[in-house]
Order: sequence, then structure tokens, then C-alpha cells
Amino acid sequence: MFFKSANKKGFNKTTLKKITLVALAGTILMIYSCQSDRFKGPAGSPLREYGQLQVIGLDLCDQDGNPVQLRGMSTLDVYEYRTFVNLETFQWLRDDWNMDLFRAAMYTEGNGRLLVDRKKDSLMKAVETALDAGLYVIIDWHILSDGDPLKYLEEAKIFFDEMAQAYQDYPNVIYEICNEPNGEITWQGNVKPFAEEIIPIIRQYDEDGIILVGSTEWSQDVDIASDDPLEFDQIMYTLHFYAGSYGQWLRDKMTHAMDNGAPLFVSEWGTTLNTGHDGVYPALTAEWMDYLDEHNLSWANWSLCNLIEDSAALRGSASMRGQWSPMDITESGLLTRALMRDEEKDVFFADGFENGKFLGGGWSRDGVNVLRGDEVYAGEIAAEFFEGHSLAKAYPTVRFSDIEIKVQVKTEYLREGDRFLLEWFDGSSWHTAHEWTANKDWKSYTVALPVEADNLPKFQFRFRGDYPSGSARALVDNVELWMSLQ
Repeated sequence: MFFKSANKKGFNKTTLKKITLVALAGTILMIYSCQSDRFKGPAGSPLREYGQLQVIGLDLCDQDGNPVQLRGMSTLDVYEYRTFVNLETFQWLRDDWNMDLFRAAMYTEGNGRLLVDRKKDSLMKAVETALDAGLYVIIDWHILSDGDPLKYLEEAKIFFDEMAQAYQDYPNVIYEICNEPNGEITWQGNVKPFAEEIIPIIRQYDEDGIILVGSTEWSQDVDIASDDPLEFDQIMYTLHFYAGSYGQWLRDKMTHAMDNGAPLFVSEWGTTLNTGHDGVYPALTAEWMDYLDEHNLSWANWSLCNLIEDSAALRGSASMRGQWSPMDITESGLLTRALMRDEEKDVFFADGFENGKFLGGGWSRDGVNVLRGDEVYAGEIAAEFFEGHSLAKAYPTVRFSDIEIKVQVKTEYLREGDRFLLEWFDGSSWHTAHEWTANKDWKSYTVALPVEADNLPKFQFRFRGDYPSGSARALVDNVELWMSLQ
């Protein structure tokens, strides 16, 4: 009925077909335009600023050829910690941490078998989420227990064929083809042949995506790789380090590689020992950062997770969707966050005692009670001090200055001669930084320490109850250590 009516007015089927085609073309153009805008990244994002990356000489450069240094976080395992892979978390890391890069580490083997099929969806979600947040993302074929990259060569071919086809137009994607080759293998016999098989597969589809290649000894032998380099464009060699375990000798290997013309990318590094434990090494981390900054080397810190280990960036209290306070972030996470933010002054330690054991903060405790209930300042727990109780925290201030301690304190039942003390330790003696001698309800305090507290390898601060009357008590919550990193 419609066509008959239309034809009477000269609106024939040919005209309708033309209009339909024009409308279809307009729809396709609109979809393409939206996708094109998505590939540019949101306004103000790293992707919008830098665009398609390229390797020029030793430098990672933006679309206009200007050297850039990307700084970001690696997951421990993108599947096991997939709850952190969401737009809210990525936006928070981008805006609060100043993060440019997310490394989606996909462990390839577990218990002697390949695990890629069940983990791949989590990795692909990370790629799409990073694009929507305007972040760069590393697709990391995370060999570790499998040691020899040739062990799963055929499976790796299939995987990277699929990834390169899917993401050939994504300007934010970086391919890391073998995380940490290790064991009884060589560059010439195992890693290089693997790379020579995988890189052409990626290049069938993605001609300009950056490809990262590991080396033997857990991606430390960049000097050996540079002596017998790969013959491909737009590749970089990965270097991995942990500040507490590796020092100048490894930087010398890096210098050797760069002198040979090999561009480097630090796709994994940690603030701790290579075990992930034994605390954070801020001064040694600062030495490494000096070197990376000097050579404009991009990096991803290990790791974005809430596992109970010192290299983890987050505490168990951290939301799966960002919006973290300093109390939700570990010492390693706060140090890494400060390095990304590059503020004049930042927080390097924070604890609200919410784990209830004084363990997450690494405190030395003498008699301090865990207080729960309505009396706490924030959250559910505070520290309660009676006579002789003390709570001390060690944090070396080598390379740090302008030290402040921010804290919430409540004092009650103090009598003449009673004191609640904040003290600092220079390696041999304790000094009073602040004392409370009157009863006060919860209040925020910022206590500046003297310059003598700077650059101390054995620096500590502590809270201590000194009550001759025996009846006083003090409550402490939300402790933060603020400093300037030199």
C-alpha cells in the first residue's frame, strides 16, 4: 500500500533504493567516525596526547616523532586479578596515579599445562578497557615456568595471529611476545628463533605496532641479544629488574645493549627483592629511576594486585573500582604512584590499621591494642595506647627530605606529667617531634620533622604512651608519612 501511494506521487522504487543506500552510507560513516574517535582516546588521555607510537633509534616516540616515556602498572595475572580490569579502575589509575600504560600479564602455563584459552577473554577485555580509558596496553605472553619460549611455539603462533588480526588498527596495543625466558636455553638457540617465527605473524596484520622481545635469564641478557640482534623494525628489547636484587651490573648490561643500538623497554620492575618480599627498597629504586629517566626508558611496575606480598600495589581494603585512599595502597604502591605523579611532595606510607593486626603497615608493636567500635576516627579500627605502649615504623629516608607525619589523635585521662609522644629515630637516639599533654577529642595533626631526619638509612618514627599517672590513654588513626624524593 505504501509503495502504491508513493509511486502515484513520483516516488519510485529506484529513488527509494538510492535514499536507502545514502542512509546506509551515512550510518556506516557515522559508525566509522565514532570508532575513529574511540581510537584517538578521551581528551587529555595519554593515547590522545601521543597517538600511534613508533621506535626511532633508541627512543620510543609519539606519532610526531617526539620521545616519550610511558609509566604504568603490570597485573600479577590478568585472569586471576580480572576484577581490577574495569573502566573505573583504569580511569582512576590514569587520573590519580598519572598512569599511561597497563600491562596485561597472561601467565601461559600452570601445573605443566597451557592455560591460554581460559585466560584470553580477560586479556582481551583489558585491551578494550584500556582503549576506552585512553591508555596503552601490553599484550603479555607471560612465559615463566615454561622457561623455553619454543615449548608452546605453535600455540603462540595461533595466539598472536588472533591478537594481531583483532587489534591491527588499535593504536594503543603493544605486543610482548615472551615475558621471561629462563632455564637451560640460549638467545641464539631458543629466544631469537621464537621471535623470528612470531614477529612475521604479527606483521601480516599490524605493520606498525610496537613488539617487545625478552631475553635469557628472565629478560636480563639484553647485552647478549644486542650482540646478535633481530632484523625487524619497530621492536624493543625488554629488561626486567627488582631494585632490592639487581644493581649496577645489570645497568651496565643495559648500557652495553644501548651502545649496540638496541632500544630497551622495562616491561616489568619491582621495588622489592625478586621474590616480591623483604620490604621495599626506596633508595635503590630511586637509583634505578635516575637511570631510566636519563635514558628515557618506559616502564611497568609489578604489580597491580592485592596479594599479601611486598611487591603488591594494593591492600586488601582496596576497592575493585579505584577511588583508593592512601590507606588502601601498600608502600610499594605509594612509591610507584609517587614516581608516576612526580609531585614536589607525596605520601609514601599510610595506614589506617584496618587489617587489625598492625602487620600490613610493617609496624613494630609493643603492647598497643586494636580498638574497634564507635570511638575510632575513620573506618572500623584505631590503635589504642596505654602506659608504656609504643608503635614504631621504620622507613629509610635516604634520598628523602622535607618529612612530615600526618595523623589523627585523641587523648583522654591525661594528668599532670602525662605525655603522649611522637618521636623519631636517627639511628642511635630517639627525639621528640610532638607531645600531647592535654585531653583532646579527635583532631588532625601535621608534624614537620627537622632536616636532621633527612637521608637517614635507619630512620624510624613511633608513637609512645608516657603516663606516670597510669590512667591515661591515646587513640591514633590514619597515619601518613609525607616526603620529597630527591
